[in-house]
Amino acid sequence: MSMITLDHVSRFYKEVPAVEDLTFQVEKGEIFGLLGPSGAGKTTTIRLLTTLLPVQSGSAQVAGHDVTKAGKQVRANIGYISQTGSSDRTRTGRANLRLIGRLYGLSDAAIKTRTASLATILQITDILDRRVSTYSGGQKRRLDIALGLLHQPTVLFMDEPTTGLDPQNRKDLLQYLKKLAGNGLTILFTTHLMDEADVLADRVSIIDQGKIVALDTPDHLKQSLQGDILTLSIGAHDQTVALPLDDLPYIRNVHQLSAEDFRMEIADSAANVPEVFQRLTTAGLTIHSFSITKPTLNDVFIARTGHAPITSDTQETK
Repeated sequence: MSMITLDHVSRFYKEVPAVEDLTFQVEKGEIFGLLGPSGAGKTTTIRLLTTLLPVQSGSAQVAGHDVTKAGKQVRANIGYISQTGSSDRTRTGRANLRLIGRLYGLSDAAIKTRTASLATILQITDILDRRVSTYSGGQKRRLDIALGLLHQPTVLFMDEPTTGLDPQNRKDLLQYLKKLAGNGLTILFTTHLMDEADVLADRVSIIDQGKIVALDTPDHLKQSLQGDILTLSIGAHDQTVALPLDDLPYIRNVHQLSAEDFRMEIADSAANVPEVFQRLTTAGLTIHSFSITKPTLNDVFIARTGHAPITSDTQETK
């Protein structure tokens, strides 16, 4: 059963596409990741699906309801955890949870029970009666997650969910989200962290400049690359260097990452790296360093887009 459906969805800002022709489905109980750099269109996609932005072209449904025609029903079925959070800093954590519960029509008893359960799981019990303004970044993020889950939504949207969490809390959260999905919750999350998508997502949509460039399971995407990843540093150059490797059948997708660094896919690296090095040396190039690794989602991104997933400290506007 599809809980999220996008059919050729586009959104423009001053005639510039923020997202363009997005088409995908997310099934019940699936964890689906939108993976890409800041400005790729991930946040815009979530805002469209949560009715915070109108769909300008195409159509989208969430929990069986059209986001344009049945926004109220969509909002009743979803939880949304934004990048910046939704808590009132002047209230206590408990008061924030009580307010959200009442907005969703929960009884006082249900609010109390859900608050206690989520506070225990997310390790915020001892700070619930403090004002949110006194929370650390990680504590505030865990409260945000509790707010998004309090009313037991059928679909959960999370924009950069692990922002502000330390490594242990991040690990605990990812395990908790997997448990929720196992119980039937559908989760769509955005991230620019390749390892996070690899660990958490059942399927990943890699998005760049508003367009989907790849969509599959993390394992299938990595397996789509040829063999291992060979990264070379051959010293600084003032202009692009053409490596003398074009005719080698076991080399694919050569990219120059910087003035010195090159990345390529190589089949049977143990057997073929010596010939690569011989070619480069004969051409007068000096190899300063190299590494051979198994493909990652970062490598998939580079292969599909031709550039590294540059991120920024500014909030995504697309």
